[in-house]
Amino acid sequence: MIPKSATSFIKPGIGSVFFGLWFVTSCAFDKGEVILPVTMEYCDSLQAADSTIVSYTCDVQPIIDAYCTLACHKPNSAQGTPLLHSYELVEVVADDGSLMCSINWDGACIFMPPTPGTKIDSVYRVTIQEWINNGKAE
Repeated sequence: MIPKSATSFIKPGIGSVFFGLWFVTSCAFDKGEVILPVTMEYCDSLQAADSTIVSYTCDVQPIIDAYCTLACHKPNSAQGTPLLHSYELVEVVADDGSLMCSINWDGACIFMPPTPGTKIDSVYRVTIQEWINNGKAE
């Protein structure tokens, strides 16, 4: 038989463990990255022949579509400036540095996507940076 004083200690301890587990998982998610399903469209023969080429159509546009233009950065959206629904528009924010600043959640920019726990996955961010570094192939 367990003494009454021991059970009064165990019950609150169990609650603290469950609360602690919930708190840890929620904090980890708030700071994490999200991998959204990115659908790759048809890519030209040059892309198919050399998979090291990062192009807007084959690599960047699907990421922008999944994270940016699906809900906000498209025509007729109340909250979607800048617009990002074409190569030319994405090229402008890539050239001025605001694209990478925003998606990397650098302190000087507005975080995009803005909701905690929705940071674009690092693999996708590296892909976009590589596209910019290598001349922004369409």
